[in-house]
Amino acid sequence: MSDVPKRFNTVPLRRHIEKVTNGTTVTQVEDDDGTQRVTRIETISTGTVDLEKVGFVGGNENLRQFVLEEGDLLLSHINSMSVIGNSAMVTKDVLPLHVGMNLLRLRPSSSAYPAFLAWCLKAEFVRHQIRQFAKPAINQASLSTANLKRVRAPLPDLVTQRQIADFLDRETARIDLLIEKQQQLVELQREKLQSTLQGVVLGGAHVSRTTGKDWIADLPALWKAQPLKRLVTVFGGATPSKDRDDYWQGDIPWVSPKDMKNDLLESASDHISREALIHSPLQLLAAQTVLLVVRGMILARYVPVCRLNMPATINQDMKGLIADDSKVKPEYLQVMLQGFQDVLMSFVEE
Repeated sequence: MSDVPKRFNTVPLRRHIEKVTNGTTVTQVEDDDGTQRVTRIETISTGTVDLEKVGFVGGNENLRQFVLEEGDLLLSHINSMSVIGNSAMVTKDVLPLHVGMNLLRLRPSSSAYPAFLAWCLKAEFVRHQIRQFAKPAINQASLSTANLKRVRAPLPDLVTQRQIADFLDRETARIDLLIEKQQQLVELQREKLQSTLQGVVLGGAHVSRTTGKDWIADLPALWKAQPLKRLVTVFGGATPSKDRDDYWQGDIPWVSPKDMKNDLLESASDHISREALIHSPLQLLAAQTVLLVVRGMILARYVPVCRLNMPATINQDMKGLIADDSKVKPEYLQVMLQGFQDVLMSFVEE
């Protein structure tokens, strides 16, 4: 806490928080008319409330004490040690919503500006304290409400809190815009690279997205074409039950199409537990496995391909290809598939 300005008092979180509530443990059901939305651990995995990752309970369940309000904060208090303390602020656009199991609802006190407190919880000096107070176990760690309230954070006056939060919101929006522009440039570079890869991988053979197998005849005379199934072993993916929150409290990467942003994949947005791996059809794929997306809206544009730099599992919208090292190297397999974009796209069905 040496980086906190001296004019700011650091006080225990109990001074910032009016009320801490555990989430409901009501059994979750499939989404249907009349159901009520509840949070899951993965709902806040990206630092914001993601309504694509919520659960549902029956409409007749009494969830009055678990209702979330604008400005409430959600905090993961049972999770793997690396991500315990993940948090997000509830905004008006995600309501109505209720706090679910394995998340805490923090209601800021009158002396705390919610957005400022949200930024404090994301600060490394606060996250470090949370990890220190957390109680480790085999596959996960837990943080008690009493210990959470012991974590110290700065508490300047409300005007200063608002000024800091507004500044950080503006800067974050500016950086997000720069990132979006950078991603557009990356997309243009990807298309240029794709054209180069296709020329190299296919030996100059011309391919369009409607070509099908005709491109084989245009390969150089000494090149051979083999079915991919002779070069690789193909593995599918799956999604562990969303009704088991403990399945989503581990350290095993679970890769989905949204993670396919780099040629070499070193992390994933979501993680699962050993228990989930044991009780689902998932396979733990080794590093150097080549991944490609086989289902999703992204296939209207291109087929994402990357290579694992870590053991991981994948979801059902993807395939993992383990190369027969005596016939093809993983690095070449990846580049080959990236160069085969138009060939792959010719097989995409709407």
